[in-house]
Amino acid sequence: MQDVPRDAGQVHPHPEVFIGLVILLYFGVLLRLEPMRVLIILLFSLIGIAGSYGVAWFGMRINTFANSRTAFARPRGPRRSPCTPSRSSRG
Repeated sequence: MQDVPRDAGQVHPHPEVFIGLVILLYFGVLLRLEPMRVLIILLFSLIGIAGSYGVAWFGMRINTFANSRTAFARPRGPRRSPCTPSRSSRG
């Protein structure tokens, strides 16, 4: 049996560092923009990454809450089906 590395399947802990290096090399070295413009590009890139992280965090939190409501819901009424619809689907 083949050994699996300990970090297999894990995401790099700081992808913004790698993205920052690529931006720095592309705009600073290849395009030879002045340092202030490269810093502005880096700053807004990091703001965008932070915004994406925040949206993903919020979405996972809301999804977890919605899943927990459905998981602990119980069928009501005379007909008990194994399928529990969410309250929002009732007309």
